Amino acid sequence: MAAMLTNPAAYPFAGSGEVNLPPEFAKLRAAPGLTRVEMPHGGAAWLATRAQDVKALLIDRRFSRELANQPDQPRLTYEVLPPGSISALDGPDHSRVRRFVAAEFTKRRVSDYARKADEIAGELISRMTANPGPEDFVSAIAYSFPLLMICEIIGVPAEDRSRFEGLLSDLRSWHRPTSDSRSMLEDYMDELIELRMQREHHDLLGALVGAHKAGADLTRHELLNIGIALLAGGVGTPASFISTATYLLLEDTARWDELRSKPDRVAAILEELLRYIPIGVGGGKMRVASEDVELGGTMVKKGEAVLPVMTSADRDPDAFPDPDAINLFREPKQHFAFGMGTHRCLGSQLARMELLVLFSNLVRRLPYLRLAGTAEDVVWSAGDVVLGPRTLLVRW
Repeated sequence: MAAMLTNPAAYPFAGSGEVNLPPEFAKLRAAPGLTRVEMPHGGAAWLATRAQDVKALLIDRRFSRELANQPDQPRLTYEVLPPGSISALDGPDHSRVRRFVAAEFTKRRVSDYARKADEIAGELISRMTANPGPEDFVSAIAYSFPLLMICEIIGVPAEDRSRFEGLLSDLRSWHRPTSDSRSMLEDYMDELIELRMQREHHDLLGALVGAHKAGADLTRHELLNIGIALLAGGVGTPASFISTATYLLLEDTARWDELRSKPDRVAAILEELLRYIPIGVGGGKMRVASEDVELGGTMVKKGEAVLPVMTSADRDPDAFPDPDAINLFREPKQHFAFGMGTHRCLGSQLARMELLVLFSNLVRRLPYLRLAGTAEDVVWSAGDVVLGPRTLLVRW
């Protein structure tokens, strides 16, 4: 049975502000079946909003990312990824490309990056606190930290970082940019690849180029798309999470004090915030059924699109008791922040390490960090596919 609408509602739903989910999700989770909505591009699609349905969708290979990445399919943004992009591949091709990237994000490799993360976090905190403040936490820490980390890992020269910051911002927008940001990023990444084709570089991109040169089943076009995916994914979403998590911890000072007083629980507290914070405005990436599939009591026909709303699934009371409350004492449980199934975020271990290192540094170096002003003074993003404060003034 489907929660049908005579005239499908426009999606995404209008937000209720900050980190609160639109009230429609609670109503849809309580209703049987999936829900039909009108997407910003490409027409109507189904929404999966309950945790059990979202999980089933994400692990079922009959729902295809490759089929969804077509110009005529329903989608959230203007962008259709180029063929060969890792997040738009299925089956053996996806497994083949993913294997090369996964080799650079093993637990051992991530632990090697931790020392650099600690160094960068310390430098940024020292720079921010060199002046009496208040300072904008977003520009000083939340954006700069993941930017510097992914550039260090990929191998982007420091002097080049200003070249692509605006381009990455364009890719986070709902609207088509005035310039061809994707093409410009491709040109830049191709330059980095060519440098590594000519001379060995000891960084992640260098390792992938080395495998390509050694005859691995990895094309130069795939190399380019991997580089862009890592660069884009390694900055915008982590920056939004860091700034939103910091806002929530400081908005209620008891939360920050709990984090500060129990440094051994930083990782567990971050897991609760990963569950709670709805970073992606739309909630997930579209899939298209490769055959008729029953999902959540709704028969999804071959060729129909379904969106897994992972932010709604993480607020499902059937999966998480009292899900709309931040419970810093909640026992960590599998959430949907990094996805699930074959397209689970490759950088999840790296992201967890970066967050643990950064917030451990913050509570140690700035134990009395506070918002400068009130919660109403915080400026939130608008028009982007990720949610987070644009500015967050803090004092210490």
